[in-house]
Amino acid sequence: MGSQLTLKNINELCVGENGVLYDFYIPSYQRGYRWADQVTKLLNDLLEFYNSSPSKDAIYCLQPIIVKCRDSVKKSYEIIDGQQRLTTIWLILEYLFRDDYSRFSLSYERGEANSIDKHHIDLAKESIKEWFIQQQKNNPSVRMTSEIERILTTYVTLIWYELSPEIAPEECRRIFRNINAGKIPLTVSEITKAMLLNEKLYGNAKGEQLYRASVWDEMAHTLENKAFWEFISEDKIFVPTRADYILSLEWCTKNKTNKLPEHTGEIFNYFEGLLIGDIDSSKINAENTFAVLREYFRIFQDWYVDPEYCNYIGYLVRYKARGLEKLIEIINLYKKISHSEFLAWLKNEIKRTVSSFNIEELSFTESKEKQQMQDVLVLFSIVTANKLGKRFDFKPSGGWSLEHIFAQRSEIIKPNERILWLQKYLDSNVIEAARRQTDDVDYRDKLNSLEDEIKAYITENKVVEDTFKLLFSKIGDLIEHYNISNIHSISNLALLGKDDNSSLSNAPFYEKRGKIISMSRLGKNSIPQSTVNVFQKVYSSSNNSSVYRGNLDIWSKQDSEAYFKSIEFELNEFWGAGENNE
Repeated sequence: MGSQLTLKNINELCVGENGVLYDFYIPSYQRGYRWADQVTKLLNDLLEFYNSSPSKDAIYCLQPIIVKCRDSVKKSYEIIDGQQRLTTIWLILEYLFRDDYSRFSLSYERGEANSIDKHHIDLAKESIKEWFIQQQKNNPSVRMTSEIERILTTYVTLIWYELSPEIAPEECRRIFRNINAGKIPLTVSEITKAMLLNEKLYGNAKGEQLYRASVWDEMAHTLENKAFWEFISEDKIFVPTRADYILSLEWCTKNKTNKLPEHTGEIFNYFEGLLIGDIDSSKINAENTFAVLREYFRIFQDWYVDPEYCNYIGYLVRYKARGLEKLIEIINLYKKISHSEFLAWLKNEIKRTVSSFNIEELSFTESKEKQQMQDVLVLFSIVTANKLGKRFDFKPSGGWSLEHIFAQRSEIIKPNERILWLQKYLDSNVIEAARRQTDDVDYRDKLNSLEDEIKAYITENKVVEDTFKLLFSKIGDLIEHYNISNIHSISNLALLGKDDNSSLSNAPFYEKRGKIISMSRLGKNSIPQSTVNVFQKVYSSSNNSSVYRGNLDIWSKQDSEAYFKSIEFELNEFWGAGENNE
């Protein structure tokens, strides 16, 4: 059995079950009782609740206690957190009923409380006694002990969080340490779920309670799906659980803000105010709250099953880090307009992020422009994914980065691979194809000279750094027609996950091609289909000349031009024919 969260009223703890009273065991790793100064505050809160004239079904909810069952038959539980408030309640009950009323018991691993603990307990007892004497003086017509007893045993409820009995003792101690370090294991969503499914709200309508519990569990389970979670959440956002994110959306909507509160307690207080109190109001609020949370979940499901919605919303919310603010705006608009209008609006919002610059003029060497190029290639990859009916991965390992398709530096080819690289160039027959295609005698002579120099270098079978650099430069000039001015343009860049980018280690084109295709076949989401298409020269097939069309080991200037035209075409089609991204 896993951990369970429910509500228990004080009367349940006093009466017990099947004639067996609850016994709470306080382990030695917990500090002694120190809540003497909190007793009066709790009593004042109970008095305020009494003065509100609560209905018979109202609830006064205390903060959670965390327990682990030691013996289910004897109703023995180890207290992990909450011994201060539980001890305080026990002391109040002791004053109210003396020894003529059954109540839960407290036992200590280290034996009876030591002198310091006893001192604080005595202070608390004295505070309780003085409080009741003073209240009786203030209102002599009311027997205050009877009224507080009625409030305490009828209305006061604890949020009961029971850990799995399989949890080891050392894990209990770790949880206790985390609680005292401010790392509370209970979250707003867990507590809200307990309040939302409180049995008092359902009476005989157990079917509705079970239905809501199943929907909640389905929501929590679905949000753990990486792809589902990432397109609706910002990377930097932190919530204790993903279900808390849905509650945060509702809190932000009701408070007309796009920012989460500094403390999650504000969100808890909002839902506690709705779900704890007058039973009739709580029933209505529970129904409305469930309907709202279910509506959020339904909207996210609608978007998720449509890759186009999923990809566009993910671009705005996750990739562009617009987060909660943008998500709330998108949700509100989605409820008001038609699907076609909504889709057009999403495209227009995306267009704003890539329409203030000319992609042809962007350069990798400029920091700002580098980000703009990445935005364009992410969008290009999304458009490609949409046509395949696939979802885009917005969070590959390490994030997204740009990779040069053709590298200008000869140093990237390892010395022991240079002869093989040149041999592959000869075997590709690209030099012969270039010769056949041109009538320029001077150009043919340069190609002949290049071929002879490559053969000589291979025959000599000796790596000479300067000679290889010269050959590499000639190949770039004569065959691939690259120069420094366009090596850093978007037509020579592809989108890759950062971790995969670094694993390529600036390899030559043919080596990158092999690695990227292999990684793609392994199903790595950090290799978008658009990048696979680049290295398979899909964009070159119908636009390139016969010299390069069938040569998959070379990335030429013609290939890059065809690639750029494909990017341009897809983006123009994305936001309407005849428009451009200037």
